Amino acid sequence: MSVQPFIGRKDELAKLREFINDDGGARITALFGRRRVGKTRLVKEAFKDIQLYHFEGIEGQHSEAQRKHFTKTLHRHTKKEAHRLARSNDWEDLLILLAEHIGKKKCVVFFDEFQWMAANRSQLISKLKYVWDNFFAERTNVHLILCGSVSSFIVKKVVRSKALYGRIDNIIELEALSFPEVRRGPFKKRSVTEALEYYLIFGGIPKYFELYEKNSSLKLNLEKLCFTKRAFFQDEFSRIFISHFGKTGHYQEVVEHLANERFDTRNGLARKLNLKSGGRLSTILDELEMAGFIEAYSPVHNPNSRSQRYRISDPFIRFHFKYIEPAKEQLTSGRKVLPLHMALPEQSYR
Repeated sequence: MSVQPFIGRKDELAKLREFINDDGGARITALFGRRRVGKTRLVKEAFKDIQLYHFEGIEGQHSEAQRKHFTKTLHRHTKKEAHRLARSNDWEDLLILLAEHIGKKKCVVFFDEFQWMAANRSQLISKLKYVWDNFFAERTNVHLILCGSVSSFIVKKVVRSKALYGRIDNIIELEALSFPEVRRGPFKKRSVTEALEYYLIFGGIPKYFELYEKNSSLKLNLEKLCFTKRAFFQDEFSRIFISHFGKTGHYQEVVEHLANERFDTRNGLARKLNLKSGGRLSTILDELEMAGFIEAYSPVHNPNSRSQRYRISDPFIRFHFKYIEPAKEQLTSGRKVLPLHMALPEQSYR
């Protein structure tokens, strides 16, 4: 599978690249968006001509493992023996090592999947605030990017944190590519109908377009990617959902209910989940919206009414519950491939 040429994102690239020609000193950007939307690719494209220190959190690991991984990555970047041997139970020590290595050089420090690096806790953010104020901000010319696929963590713990208040210069929420962007990119040599059909199934998620086999028809691609045993999309919903919410039941119950009912009100969801239409339910709905899985909408004549409804906003999740989930049982019972006429009944699919 070849890497697709970078497409779109003109505004986001321009916002990130301001740093290259700016002598204003250190700055922080908070970048977030759902998994597969292209956050890492965006940063690497924006700073392909400048020193980039890329650190990535490890999913599901505790703080000690995150710190060990950080020092290994630091050593790969610096090649300093002292960094290879560095050990500490305190993030402050490790962040200072990074700041001292950078010195006054203009560069980008990219903390990718920051929620995992922080082990979903606030301790790293507090340490980062201290080191930023005392080592980075005045002594370096660095652009620090705090990036995450768990949007609720980046918004609540980073953007709205008291520790980093007034220190974040840019906030970028990376959304799916638009259809014209996709049309000019991976589908520029295919028919508009084929491009639109794939877009309506998978949305504008760059990773999903990289999987498309250009020499095969749309239907053969769907069969291979969705309705073949151990196909990529068979478990994709679980991968992206668990990385956001773990195995907390109510989040998935909301999505499954909306998949079956198409939409529901807050009160309807409260009854279904046996929750009060208040604090806990508000948190669940807010975080599902931040993740880009659902959206709220209101009647045109009364946008503030209590009849606000919720629906699934992610095209792939709709397709998953409508067609992929029902096909799983047949694929696990001995079949290797589920023919499309069985997986996608013509009338309902159209």
